[in-house]
Amino acid sequence: MKINLRNHLTLSEQRVLFFIIFCFTFGFFLKFVGFGITEETELSAKTIEKISEIKKIIYDLNTVTYDDLITINGIGEKKAKMIIEYQKQFGFKQVEDLGNIKGIGEKTLLKWKDMFYVIINNEKVFLDTNQIIRSEKVSNKQYNLKTVNKEELMSLKGIGEKKAQNIIDFRNQTGFETIEDLKKVKGIGEKIFESISINFYIDNPDKTKELSPQIQELPKKETEIINEKKDINQASIPDLCNVKGIGEKKAKDIVDFRSKLGKITSLDQLLEVKGIGVKTLKSIEEKFYCGE
Repeated sequence: MKINLRNHLTLSEQRVLFFIIFCFTFGFFLKFVGFGITEETELSAKTIEKISEIKKIIYDLNTVTYDDLITINGIGEKKAKMIIEYQKQFGFKQVEDLGNIKGIGEKTLLKWKDMFYVIINNEKVFLDTNQIIRSEKVSNKQYNLKTVNKEELMSLKGIGEKKAQNIIDFRNQTGFETIEDLKKVKGIGEKIFESISINFYIDNPDKTKELSPQIQELPKKETEIINEKKDINQASIPDLCNVKGIGEKKAKDIVDFRSKLGKITSLDQLLEVKGIGVKTLKSIEEKFYCGE
């Protein structure tokens, strides 16, 4: 198969590669004809380092192609298409912007931390892992058990695709009357139930009696924080301006986006609003929920 180096290496990287090949070939020739070259001088530390860099294929997010993306492990045709659409519509200002694309979470970003970069001031800038929040604590994000979708379920610790589908199948066939009904779902044992039950409510998150038993047992202060959340579909521009990172313009954009949709059914939809990234979404989730 013919490999076109121009698609994978910059001009300067190609020159370095050819220089290394020339040095290696010339050194081998000298050794063959009797000019003894010691192992220590055959390849310098810098040369070895440059070889390692060349072997590792990296991509500029603003120039990477669809064909390049589908060769990467973990990126199928669907994700590749969404990345290219985002590239054309918004452009990538930082690698973290990949998190704005549906289906790309923090774990996936960390896997790609050395694979993608953006050019800032003529320099390659890779993923800043310090900006990614990796908390081992149980997420305080809440979902209505009667309407939560598969992707939202899979965002919870301990819930993979199979368990998420089991929950949805149980809901469609039997229905959930209480949070405790989760224990009746195949694959949901006591340990997983304790881990995820705090993330669900039935119908109305403002009524503590309908929340999971774990939330009912929270100290009064924590329960009040949960009850202070507002329905995003009823939020006003001043309400939205109270969120860190949202000014009057972004608040108006959210209200216009909501009016266009008719109703926001998942807070993740707000990632489609220009200027709303993963960090801002997390701040929104602390103050709002999606009502029925």
